Amino acid sequence: MSREATAQLLARLDTQGSDCVLTGRRAGAGKTGCVLEFVEKLRSEDIPVLAFRLDRLDPVSTTIELGQRLGLDESPALVLAAAAAKGNAVLVIDQLDAISTTSGRTTGFLDAVEALLNEARGLRPRSQIHVVVVCREFDWKNDHRLRKLLPTEHNHVAVGEFSNDEVNSVLQAARFDVTNCSRGKSSCSVYLKTSLSSWRQSSLLRHPSVPRWICLIDIGT
Repeated sequence: MSREATAQLLARLDTQGSDCVLTGRRAGAGKTGCVLEFVEKLRSEDIPVLAFRLDRLDPVSTTIELGQRLGLDESPALVLAAAAAKGNAVLVIDQLDAISTTSGRTTGFLDAVEALLNEARGLRPRSQIHVVVVCREFDWKNDHRLRKLLPTEHNHVAVGEFSNDEVNSVLQAARFDVTNCSRGKSSCSVYLKTSLSSWRQSSLLRHPSVPRWICLIDIGT
């Protein structure tokens, strides 16, 4: 199901380079699912995208080392700019809260991420690189170091909860009786967990994007 947050992210591509933070109020709010949908839409439109999760990387101190962790020969920003060929390109950094104050990780890792974002913005006269960082809302609001990574005029997109109608639509598409969800989203959540657990697991394992999400680099041909 398409999310409103995804549509908002895609709308930013009409600008001359942009900076955006995507937040969710709690774990499991759908941030990563939203980003996955966003990345798939970019790929379907042949827009170069480089996406990775900070929580799956060992700390580094330079952008070159960060690129090497991703299997690149140089900084991710330079690779993305080369792929963009003066057009749109998107850099997605998921799990930004992995380098928050509460994470306990070294400040050098934060410096490397800041340097990467500065490089991406510095390359905008050459390529229209859009930056999307994904973070828990609590960390974004309470860690000033994370907020300083983006300019003050950045865009903020929040992932909201599904409405009852949206939940019912998903169940109907999966051929489940929506009358089991007549008591609202909480009972529907329980119903989904008990009735769809095996279906979700098998579907996710077959999804071609899941194995590549930890470090997804799609820079075209």
